[in-house]
Amino acid sequence: MKYSAVSIALALVSTILILFSAGNSAAQRPLVVICDLWPPYEFEKDGRMTGFATEVIERAMQRAGIPHTQIKGYIWRRAMEIFSAGQADVLFAGNRTPERERIAFFPAVPLVESTWGLWTRDTAISSLDDLKGKRIGVVTGYSYTPAFWDYIHTHCLVEAVHSDKLNFRKLEQGRLFAVAADMGNGSFLAREMGASSLRPNAAPVIKSEGLYALFNRKTVPESVVMAFSAALQQMRTTPEYRRIYARYFSTSPYSVPDR
Repeated sequence: MKYSAVSIALALVSTILILFSAGNSAAQRPLVVICDLWPPYEFEKDGRMTGFATEVIERAMQRAGIPHTQIKGYIWRRAMEIFSAGQADVLFAGNRTPERERIAFFPAVPLVESTWGLWTRDTAISSLDDLKGKRIGVVTGYSYTPAFWDYIHTHCLVEAVHSDKLNFRKLEQGRLFAVAADMGNGSFLAREMGASSLRPNAAPVIKSEGLYALFNRKTVPESVVMAFSAALQQMRTTPEYRRIYARYFSTSPYSVPDR
C-alpha cells in the first residue's frame, strides 16, 4: 500500500501530539513529595514542613510549573523506604551516591552544598586518630564516606540512632565522645538546645558535597527532572535564593520538634 506525503505528515503530527499529551499529563500530575526531618534544611512547624531546602524545592517547582502535594516529613530511613517502593515521586535532601542513582534521577545542580565534620563536647580534635577507642554517634541510613566508616568501625565504638537530635543530646550528656554531623544541621541543633559546650571541629572534614532532590525513576519522566533542574539552576543565581539561605543559616527563630 502506498501513502501520500500528506497522510504521512498527518500521521507524524498525530504521533507527536499523542506523545506531547502523554508527557504533559505526566508533568501535570501533582508529584508526591517527601523529605526527612533535618533542620534547618527541612523540619515541621505548625503542622507543615518548612526549612531551607523545603522553601527552595517549593519555589523551584513553582518556577518550573510542576505541581506537587503537601510535603510530608519522615525520619530518613523511613523516607527512603517509601521512596524506594515507588510511593513517593520526590525525596529531599540527600547526597548523590551510586546506589541512589539506580533508583533516582538527580538534577544537574544540588539544592546547596553541605560540609560534614565531627562535633565534640568541651574537647578539640584535629584528626581521626583522636577518635581511637572512643564512642562515636552516627545516624542510621546516612551516606558517610567508606573511609570514615572503615575507620570508626575498626578503631571506635559506634552507636547508630535514628536522628541527629538524639545524638546531640547524648553528646551533651557525655554519653558520646563525638558525633558526625552536617555543619549546618549541627549548628542549628546546638543553638536550639542551648548547648554552648558542643563545638564543631574544623578538621577532619568527613565529606563536602551537594544535597539534592531525588526524583523517582519509576514514577517521574526525565523531562520533568530537566525542567526542575533548569529552574533550580536559575534560582540559585537570584537574591531570593540568598535571602532564603541567610534566613536559615544565621540566628534562627524556628523551633525544632522532638523526634
